[in-house]
Amino acid sequence: MTKRVPQVLFAVLLAVLIAGLVRQGLSIGQPPHALAFAFALVYLGWLLAEARITFGKDGGTTPDPTVVPYGLARLLTVAGAVLGPSPWPNLAWWMVVPTCAFVGGIALRLTAIQILGRFYSHRVVRQDGHDVVTTGPYAVVRHPAYTGMVIAHAGLVVLFANEISVPAFVVLIGALAWRINAEEKMLRTVPGYLQYSAGKRRLLPAVW
Repeated sequence: MTKRVPQVLFAVLLAVLIAGLVRQGLSIGQPPHALAFAFALVYLGWLLAEARITFGKDGGTTPDPTVVPYGLARLLTVAGAVLGPSPWPNLAWWMVVPTCAFVGGIALRLTAIQILGRFYSHRVVRQDGHDVVTTGPYAVVRHPAYTGMVIAHAGLVVLFANEISVPAFVVLIGALAWRINAEEKMLRTVPGYLQYSAGKRRLLPAVW
């Protein structure tokens, strides 16, 4: 059952983004609706860029209890942002910062996924012939794809903070921490991972 969760969440998130595009597009001439429309459109592109992983075979059979809270928290964060009310009535110069965080976080995540290649999955699973990757952003932190996820959603929530997106983002951070710890336990069985992890933080340099 849990193996189909990423596909189900993908479909629901796709519907949420399309609904957000329609909602924001109907009032695109009134700031900040144009920015909200652009964010929903970019997020849709991000979702589609990872579709091959979502619907691909990961080769794992072990249940992953982290996938449901992680996926639901992400879904609620996005739904609250693109469908909920925005606290900022007008566009302002400071919005450039969270916008750059959003785009930069997506770019970091997609780069990390590309570098990890076939070893990357949307479930916590060890692939056949799993090897330690130490190049690119993996030379800085152990889980740069999750770092990108956090940065991108932080930018999204700062711009579209409300009573849904903010608490959902907090839950997303907690679910990610749980997921990373579960992934670490699995990765310790990969030859060379303990040596690699000894000099690298999990998510953010000099923090955690």
